[in-house]
Amino acid sequence: MRTIVVFVAVVAVAVALALGGGYAFAQKNTSKPVQAKGKTSSTTPSAEEVRAACEQRFNEWDQGNKGYLTINDFEAAHYAPGKDKGYPAGSTLYKTQFQKADKNKDNKVTLEEYCGQ
Repeated sequence: MRTIVVFVAVVAVAVALALGGGYAFAQKNTSKPVQAKGKTSSTTPSAEEVRAACEQRFNEWDQGNKGYLTINDFEAAHYAPGKDKGYPAGSTLYKTQFQKADKNKDNKVTLEEYCGQ
């Protein structure tokens, strides 16, 4: 269970940073450190762990392994059948997130745009 919580937290941070939410995370960290799987001491996730989690999420969302995400991939990820993602019916939040992630406005979100470099 702890692994799932850590993974979700890492992915949430990676997505927020990729979508320009870095300012929200620049504030002083008052939370307790999380223990990464396989580590004996409490540490926050490394940049490599955050990047790996982001790449994993990108690959999960990339329907058809195209190498980029479309608006349909974002919609499917947010409203996957049988999965409660916490978004109200009719929400268009995924469209806003897609537009922010699509830095060059070509209607494709690449791994670099999604996870940042």
